[in-house]
Amino acid sequence: MKARVARSAEVALAVFALFTLLAGDFWRNLLGWPAFLAICAIAIVIYAVLLVRGWPRIRHRGLPITLVVFLAWAGLSLIWSFYRGATALALVALYGTTIVAFGLAYLLPWSTFVRALGVALRWALGLSIVFELWVALIIRHPVLPLWLKVDGKVPGEFYWCEGHILQGGPIQGIMGNRNLLGFVALLGIVVFSVQLADKLIWTVWGYFWLGVSVLCIGLTQSATVIFALILVLICGAFALWARKRGDGRHRRVYWSALFIFIGLGLLAFAFGPVIAQVVGRSPDFTGRADIWAVVVHLWEQKPVLGWGWISYWAPWVAPFDHLIVRHGVTYLQAHNAWLDVLMQLGVIGGVMFAVLIGTAIWRAWFRAVDRPRWDLQTNRPFVALHMLPLFLLACLCAQSLSESRILVEGGWALLAICAVATKLPDTLNEHPRLIATDPRK
Repeated sequence: MKARVARSAEVALAVFALFTLLAGDFWRNLLGWPAFLAICAIAIVIYAVLLVRGWPRIRHRGLPITLVVFLAWAGLSLIWSFYRGATALALVALYGTTIVAFGLAYLLPWSTFVRALGVALRWALGLSIVFELWVALIIRHPVLPLWLKVDGKVPGEFYWCEGHILQGGPIQGIMGNRNLLGFVALLGIVVFSVQLADKLIWTVWGYFWLGVSVLCIGLTQSATVIFALILVLICGAFALWARKRGDGRHRRVYWSALFIFIGLGLLAFAFGPVIAQVVGRSPDFTGRADIWAVVVHLWEQKPVLGWGWISYWAPWVAPFDHLIVRHGVTYLQAHNAWLDVLMQLGVIGGVMFAVLIGTAIWRAWFRAVDRPRWDLQTNRPFVALHMLPLFLLACLCAQSLSESRILVEGGWALLAICAVATKLPDTLNEHPRLIATDPRK
């Protein structure tokens, strides 16, 4: 009985932590920054205590070296940082988020983590739809974050919700940003599809939330998320093809994937502005081209070591104070994680970041295609559960090309969790219905 209560409390804590990581803007818009920071501090302390208590059980499982090296380099940047105070605050956020991610990755079986992630996504998506309907039907005018008091004309980006759901969008949901809501909906499509494929969720319930996820993506009108969804579908198709061909017969898969991704890259490079106009965006990708040019100029001034780690750009320190202002809004990210890392941590940090993601994808790929599990109840391969890390990393990489969210909050947590989960040899063996090999052989 006590063990069951403890497990339920562990799952509830995981759901709350994942919801906060993915929808932190909800707490900030509702309660303000002080309350949000208090919530984060409590979660970090709880997981730090749990990790210390569980250290004898997890110390032999090891850490992803590439992740540790990147964290260390970000910490060392405090030495040469152009804004040491802001770097110190950013490091606290980075390490705190990593502690929570380690707690989720090391202390939960993979199947339990997937269940908690699914519940957190359902809360985020469900509350978003309810909130949008409440604003459209009851409030009937745009809503600002409750802590924000402004006079005069307000830029549209300041609004928490504009209540456009009955007009077909775009909607912002509880996150207050359509791209963030769209990304959460994309995660929902991936997670709910995995749960449905391996019968880890009631079928009707799973298809309902899968439909909600698709609806949210449509209502956000986010071209970024649609691009990410296409990338995930391509990765899934190649992974299933590789599994079908069996061990040691992947050469044709690799060459095909190489040609397709190179072709897509060349197509995007050559016809990017045209593609942007076709999907209803400006040729400069909604101002991102100008932002990227400014960030590249900053990087060129400190190309090797960078300006120092800062994650979110702190608007009260140079050079970010009024660095990029569009329509009265000060931008606080490069809208490209790779450029952001280069600017903050230099070429050395950029290489470390690339190696971190590359090795995580490498492990996730082989975890997905070379390690079949068998479902004892249905007498069929248990495929989707251990393909999820690959899908999550595909989502994060696609988003990283137009957003820097992989460096903060839920994006960074999911990256760290995938890096750990694919490193652990027994992470995906812990579901009670899983065995490692085909019992019919």
